[in-house]
Amino acid sequence: SQEVFEAVSSMFDYFKDNANREVLARVFTAFAKRDEELVQVAALCEDLNSMSTKRLEVDYDRRLSAFREVNENLWEKLNAKQWRPLLYNMLYQVKDEEELSIRSSASFGLRRFMERAVLNDVEAFEPLVADVLFPALQSGVRQKSELIRSEFITALGYFVKLNPDRSNVQDLHVLLVGDDEEASFFNNVLHIQQHRRLRALRRLASEAGKGNIQASNISTIFIP
Repeated sequence: SQEVFEAVSSMFDYFKDNANREVLARVFTAFAKRDEELVQVAALCEDLNSMSTKRLEVDYDRRLSAFREVNENLWEKLNAKQWRPLLYNMLYQVKDEEELSIRSSASFGLRRFMERAVLNDVEAFEPLVADVLFPALQSGVRQKSELIRSEFITALGYFVKLNPDRSNVQDLHVLLVGDDEEASFFNNVLHIQQHRRLRALRRLASEAGKGNIQASNISTIFIP
């Protein structure tokens, strides 16, 4: 049923240990046997959570090859239902502090999802965008690790750029500074150079001071 599908999908951003994630991927594969649309996606979910049988450690080759398959070949072709379990996997793997290659592949996957969601079938993607992706971006920018916060802030900036008319982020568009990568708040607020961070914070203060940024975004995204 739809409820079971949604519950199992969401667990890909819940379980943190490899053993449970492997079992979850197998459960999802069993579930997908009854639904032709999900067979390929289930195989990808198994790959994204695969362990090397020889060494009992993460199978990076299989995981990275699954990311490549989604990010380079499938992202446009997959529908909202097929994207759901993949999106939860991306939201989990982008929080991988140890492994840059996994984190950046997942980060790119989130960008691909955002691009797909504004391409066509926008109504079908809307529940995933509004109820899964956006809340995850809001909580992601509050992660303890600066590395991970940085991934989520960059992702939020990309989301704002792709959704200029979405009411809950329309006000944040000014922080992109007309798509100037150098000046964008999202690229600079966690920049390695201190003066660029300060410039980003001054820009935020200035726009907030002019009343250009809604209170809900200041309280949920910026203050924490």
